[in-house]
Order: sequence, then C-alpha cells, then structure tokens
Amino acid sequence: MKVRDAVRVEGWMREEEALLAQEMVRALQRVLKKQGAPDTPLVALRVNDVVVSYLLVRRAEEGLRPPVLEEDVGADVAVTPASVIEGIGKTRERLRKAMKELEEYCAKVGAPTGKGLADRMAPLMKKGEGALEEMVRMAMERGEEKKENGNSTES
Repeated sequence: MKVRDAVRVEGWMREEEALLAQEMVRALQRVLKKQGAPDTPLVALRVNDVVVSYLLVRRAEEGLRPPVLEEDVGADVAVTPASVIEGIGKTRERLRKAMKELEEYCAKVGAPTGKGLADRMAPLMKKGEGALEEMVRMAMERGEEKKENGNSTES
C-alpha cells in the first residue's frame, strides 16, 4: 500500500468528503515526499487515520449548525446533548493524536515534517471549510429555481 492509496472512497462518504479526502491525501503525499519520508504501508495507514479522523470531525460538527434549509427554519431547535459534544471532543482528540503519530513516525525514520503536520495542513483544512456551506447555498438556489419554474408553469 502506498500513500496515494491511503484512503478509498467509502460508502459512508459524501461526494464532497470523498473529494476532500483525495485532496488531503495528495497534499500529505507532497509534504511527506518533500520531507523525504518513506512511502510505506505504515505511513499510508497513518495518513488514512489523519484523513478519516478529519472527515469524522467535520461530519460530527455539522450537527451543531443551526438549520439552514427552508423547511427546517420553523422546526424546534434542540439542545445539543453533552454526549454529542463529548463525542466531538473525542473525535477531535483522535485527529490530533493521528497527526502526532504521523509526525512522530516521520521523525523516527529520519524525515521530520518540520514545523508540524498540523501547521502544514492548516491551509488545506481552511480550504475545505467552505465546501459544505457552498453546497448548501447551491442546493438552496436550485430549490428556489425549481419553485420559480414550478410557479411559472402553473400560471
């Protein structure tokens, strides 16, 4: 197994998550190659752990967002249970640990990642932040277009 094969598109992944996972693998591959890290199955497994942990954090945190779709606006806003918040914290801790393990392994094999993997991945993670919001905005626009088209045909 090579780093480029570290994350497969899984059935539980949404389309934007699969794209983000592939981009993260490519970015990590570039960082690791630049640092001279070996492209081994152990590195690939650690890359998988980082990417999947990040996707799970994003997925878990989506549940904290207020409703944005028109049909959800009138719905009662439920209080987020402490167990959900605790679960997100644990998932974030797993991401931090996965990144640390990858950094430590690279340092152990003589290819330290330098200023830290988290610092190097920050721009990519920032890039992915708006992806979900953009998709929601586009879906809402499509819904409005359908309503307009549906109303114009009824007249």
